[in-house]
Amino acid sequence: MASINTGRVVAGGLVAGLVANAIDFVTNTYVMADDWTAFAQAHNMDPAAMTSPAVAGTWVIIDFLLVLGGVTCPASCATIYRGVNAALPR
Repeated sequence: MASINTGRVVAGGLVAGLVANAIDFVTNTYVMADDWTAFAQAHNMDPAAMTSPAVAGTWVIIDFLLVLGGVTCPASCATIYRGVNAALPR
């Protein structure tokens, strides 16, 4: 049974995490800025608190962890089922 190429999984997770964070930044800063402001006002929240560095840092870490998990799962499944010719096309 083949093993997972950890270096490629981590590199893929980092690249995908960078893309996910860029998409989140553009979506939340430009596309949904008015919606987030209205949400904060409707829920009696400070809009500055929603964009604080602590909140942004938390979401950056969460994005990287979710994407790394998303890259790891198919990599591990591919190594487990590589010997089954009917399941995976070559």
